[in-house]
Amino acid sequence: MSFEWSLLIDLGIIAAALCGATVIRAKVRFFQAYLIPNAIIAGLLLLPFYNWLAPHLGLGRQGLENLVFHLLNLTFIAIALRPTPPRPRRSLAVLGTATVIISQFTIQGLLGYAVTFLFIGLPLLPALFPSYGFLAALGYTLGPGQAFSIGLTWEGQGFAGAGGLGLIFGAVGFLVACFGGVWLINLGLRRGYAALNPAQIRERRSRSGLREAHDEQPVGLRQTTRSEAIDTLSLMLAAVFGTYLATHLLLRAVTGLLLPAGGAVAQVGESLWGITFVFGLLLALLVKALLGAAGRGYLLEERGLTRISGSAVDFMVAAALGAIPLTLVRANWLPIVVFAALLAGAAAVSIRWLASRLFAHDHAFERVVLFWGTLTGTLSTGLALLRALDPEFKTPAAADYLYASALTFFLVLPLVLIMGFPALAYATGNPNLYLVTLAVLLCYLALVTAGFALLTRRAGVRGFSALTRVWFTPPPAR
Repeated sequence: MSFEWSLLIDLGIIAAALCGATVIRAKVRFFQAYLIPNAIIAGLLLLPFYNWLAPHLGLGRQGLENLVFHLLNLTFIAIALRPTPPRPRRSLAVLGTATVIISQFTIQGLLGYAVTFLFIGLPLLPALFPSYGFLAALGYTLGPGQAFSIGLTWEGQGFAGAGGLGLIFGAVGFLVACFGGVWLINLGLRRGYAALNPAQIRERRSRSGLREAHDEQPVGLRQTTRSEAIDTLSLMLAAVFGTYLATHLLLRAVTGLLLPAGGAVAQVGESLWGITFVFGLLLALLVKALLGAAGRGYLLEERGLTRISGSAVDFMVAAALGAIPLTLVRANWLPIVVFAALLAGAAAVSIRWLASRLFAHDHAFERVVLFWGTLTGTLSTGLALLRALDPEFKTPAAADYLYASALTFFLVLPLVLIMGFPALAYATGNPNLYLVTLAVLLCYLALVTAGFALLTRRAGVRGFSALTRVWFTPPPAR
C-alpha cells in the first residue's frame, strides 16, 4: 500500500531548517544584532536546497508554493478569530496611522505602475508585463504570501512567473525591513530620537532567542475545555480549519456563479482565488460574531490562536524564501534591483515625512520604525523592530497600528483588487482598464492628501511648516 508523503516531507524539511536556524541564531551574533527572525534564516537555508539539491532527490518547489498559499490563509483566519480588544479612545492617532498605511499602498502602487510602463516604453530596457510593478508593491506592503497568492492568478492571465516574482519581492522586503530598520534605530539613538540608551539597545540585540531554564516562561495557552472531552488546542485548530473549509466552499460557489458568464466576468471570478485570505478573514469574523452571540466567545482562546498564527507565519516565511526560483532572479535581475531600490527609497522618505508631521509629539520615531518594518516587510518584522525600542509596548504605536490595520484592510481592498486590472486588460485586450487603474490610484492619492491635510491641522502643524519641517520628539524616559 502506498501513501502520499510529499506534504509531510516538505513540512519535515522546513521543520529541520527552523531547528537549524534556531541553533544558528543562538550562536551567531550577527543575526542577533540585526534582529533577523529564525524563519528568515531557515528560508535562506532552504533556498539553495530547493534550487539545486532537491530536484536530484525528486523534490520540487511546488509543495512549498502550496504551503505558502494555505498557511497565509490559515494565518489570517487564526488572527481574525481572536477576541476583539476594547476600542481605543485615540481616534485621531488611529486615523493618522491609517493614513500612513494607505499612503504606502498608494505611493508604492503609483511608482511601481509608472516604472513598469517606463520599462515597456524604453527600447533598451526589458519589456515587462503591465502588472509587474504592482507585484513589487504587494511584496513590500503585504508580504510574500499575499504577493505569491495574487501573482498566481495573474499567471493564468499571461503573466509568466508572477507567483515566483511575488515571493522574490516579498523576500527582498524582509531584508530591506530588517537591515534598514536596524540602521534607522541606530540613527535615532545617535540623534536622541529614542528614549533607550545604547546599553539597553545592545542588550535587546544580544539575545539568542531562547529562554534560559531559570527565566520566566509565560503561559502560551489557557484551557477553555476539559481535556477528557477535547483538548483546547484541538478546538482552536478545528475552528481554524473548519473556517478554512467554509472559505473554500464559499469561493467555489462564487466562482461557479461567475464562470458561466465567460469573458471578463469569468476572469474576475478566477482572480478571487488570489485573495482567498480576504474571504477567510471575513468568514472568521462571522464565526467569532456567532459564537459571541451564543455566549461561547470565550472558547476562542486568544493565546492559543496567537500560537497557531505565529507558527503558521514561521513555516510560511521559511517556505516562501525556500520557494524562490533563482533562475527567475537571474532572468529578472535588472527590474528586480530597480523596483526594489526605488520602492524602498520612496517608503523611507514618505514614511518619515508623514509620520513626523502626523505624530509630531506622539512617539513619532517609534511609529516610523514600526511603519518601516511593517510596510516593507510584515507586521511581525515591524513589531520585532519596535520591540528593540519599546520592549513592553508601553507606547501606543503598536496598539494604534493594530486598530488602524483593521480599518485600512477594508479601505485598501478596492485598491488591491484594481491591481489585477492590468493583467485583466492584457488577457481581454481592453486598454481602458489601464486608465481605470490609474484613475483609482489617483483617487486614493487625493484621499490620502486630504486626510493628511486635515489631521496635521488637528495635530497643530499648520501652513507651510507641514510641508517642510521634519522633527521627532523622543518619548519620556522609561
